[in-house]
Amino acid sequence: MLPITVKAFNVFDESTDSFITVEQDTKLLLENSLFAISEWEKKYEKPWFPDQKASAYAKKQKQEQRTPDEMLYFIKCMIRYINGVEVIDLSEINDQLLYGLNEENYKKISEYLQKGQTALKSIPETKPDKKHKSDPIRMTSERIYAWMAELQMPMAFEYWNINRLMNVIQIINYDNTPDDRKKRQKPLEVAQDYARINEQRLKALGTKG
Repeated sequence: MLPITVKAFNVFDESTDSFITVEQDTKLLLENSLFAISEWEKKYEKPWFPDQKASAYAKKQKQEQRTPDEMLYFIKCMIRYINGVEVIDLSEINDQLLYGLNEENYKKISEYLQKGQTALKSIPETKPDKKHKSDPIRMTSERIYAWMAELQMPMAFEYWNINRLMNVIQIINYDNTPDDRKKRQKPLEVAQDYARINEQRLKALGTKG
């Protein structure tokens, strides 16, 4: 998890023509998790992940763009603890806290999103199964939850870093694949693209500190 401290602040909100004040420093713990992605998709009703078929760094960054408000909400979805207290529901989070994020906070979040959070650098690939047609379903959080249910993985894994969770799912899939369909190892291009896309989206936020 990523620890972030939101310093006490007093800023003017032009949209409400009033000041927003947080009198004490607030310590947050954030995680780029399946839960965060799921909560974001609930609100915006569109996939968080770029189209896998458009990979190769999402066709040179022409993947769906996220607005600053959408990215700010994703940061809210990442918040797991506030001053040591676990967040059970996003409604428990005071949106005013987000106004206190400064340039240093955004930099730390951006760097964290780029990290794989794993010692694993590559995962064995498998050949397509000729008995089954290609999957037409767009990647969403529901697809990952379905994989977890099929593999009988504990639902607590939804709070893991998303890159680690995807690695575990891919490894289990590989281990359960017949030997004649296993291929050589190669870098995790999709995971690398995902980290770069997150970084690009986060830069769109700018700073409010």
